[in-house]
Amino acid sequence: MGFSAGVYFGDNGRKYIAIYNFNHDVSVKIPSIAGNLDHLAHFSYSRGRKKGGVDIFSLQGVEIPEIVKVTKDIRKNKSSYLIDDRTWRRSGKRYLEISKVIKSPEKYDIHYELTKEAKKIKSEIYGLTAADIFDFCEEDFANSLREEQPFEKIVSEIVPKTELKMITPKRVLWGGKQDFVPDCILEANLDFGKGCISGWIPGDKASFDGKTFEDYFLSPGAECGYCYAGRRHQTFAKNIYEFDKERLKKELMGECILDFNTQKILGRPVKILRFGKRTESYIPISPFSDFFVQALEVTAETKTQNIIPTKFLTFNKEIANLLKKTKSTLLFSIGFDEYELGALEYGCNNEFRLEQALKYKQAGVNSIIYLLAVANKAPDKRENNIFKFAEKNKIKVQILPMRFSRKDLTLKLTGVPWDILKDDSKQPTLLKDHYEESRGSYYYENSCLTVRNIHPFWLNLIKDNNKENFRMCHHDSEDTYCGGCFHKKGIIIPTKEVSKQKFKNNYNKRKTAKNLEKKLF
Repeated sequence: MGFSAGVYFGDNGRKYIAIYNFNHDVSVKIPSIAGNLDHLAHFSYSRGRKKGGVDIFSLQGVEIPEIVKVTKDIRKNKSSYLIDDRTWRRSGKRYLEISKVIKSPEKYDIHYELTKEAKKIKSEIYGLTAADIFDFCEEDFANSLREEQPFEKIVSEIVPKTELKMITPKRVLWGGKQDFVPDCILEANLDFGKGCISGWIPGDKASFDGKTFEDYFLSPGAECGYCYAGRRHQTFAKNIYEFDKERLKKELMGECILDFNTQKILGRPVKILRFGKRTESYIPISPFSDFFVQALEVTAETKTQNIIPTKFLTFNKEIANLLKKTKSTLLFSIGFDEYELGALEYGCNNEFRLEQALKYKQAGVNSIIYLLAVANKAPDKRENNIFKFAEKNKIKVQILPMRFSRKDLTLKLTGVPWDILKDDSKQPTLLKDHYEESRGSYYYENSCLTVRNIHPFWLNLIKDNNKENFRMCHHDSEDTYCGGCFHKKGIIIPTKEVSKQKFKNNYNKRKTAKNLEKKLF
């Protein structure tokens, strides 16, 4: 999930960016690292039974953030609004008559909140936004009025109130990595919703009463920059699953379907369950944190062992006892704080995670450091400090070589542009010229850069990948490194042709499986 937006051009060189959202009571927040944008207004509207929202930010003296995808430009002419569409759906320019736009508040039930700073230019902001909504809704949608909401409200700051929406999934457990890495022990996966807590950011006055979030903002840009599932994330507050212990128990005992493309029942108990395939599994907000505990209680009944990657889990004695009872493993993910802004908003930076990893280890839990590494080069100060911490406290480390799907992140972390790493003919020459020491390279496949030649330091560190303290989780076109999450013996084996072919088949199947998934939820 990302930011979709339009750019508004006002008088006297004023320029605004409008961030779109399909929930009328959700407001958007752009991370400060993307630029200091003033939040001027929030508009809500309805078209038939559907509702949406638009957040307006000033672009005066600020560039459009990289994390925003602009789909249209809108500007006012003497008697009309000109809309220049940038998307493939309706590419071209259209003109909307002023008289039609003026009538749109009643027809589309437009309401808006403006800050006091935006009050002087409210007619300009309103006109541009109304034209945008009018164009998006088109003229054939029916009006659907909401009660007890004023047409206009001037506020000192935007403080959204968002109603919680729980949904019931058709499946509780899903398959995953074994589809393309058969040696992986993670056979079933459990998520507690479609949205990740890292993209749901609390403000200074944040609160939740069990039904309504107050002063929380949607911020896809705050989600971890290298998350492979980010494009599938949806608005957290509107996509949390109803939790059913009995249903989870039945699926863990064998009544689950782990293949996207069939309706075949597993028919045997699940041995290893991963918490959080696409989202952070521990949500530090009650009652959602209770779901985590209840799921552990179920796995204790079914004798299921758990692998739990996490960035948010705070030490808790009850949870520690359940983890020991289920012989589970915690993988405290250590990434890069500057690209995990949502976690930072909750105080869950790398320092926090190392502290929790140590507390759980001291409580007798199999607590591991899950280290995200730029594996084409040797470690720097960040990694060396983690090694010292791990050695001092006798904590095991599983290394996860980083894959890249974003151009900006690629350049910042490798120091080499995406286009160079993608081009096999340019990469060796550039790497030789760019670095004083030998470094590994990457190859491009399925819209992703994967490290092809891992730096010798990492290979020497893991040896046969069955060491007591250091292992690696990685697969590329040549080799598969499985550390077994320290649950079983680690291995390095050739990546089988059948595995590569199965991955390609599943990659293509999952394009169509997305439609199935939508039906299932």
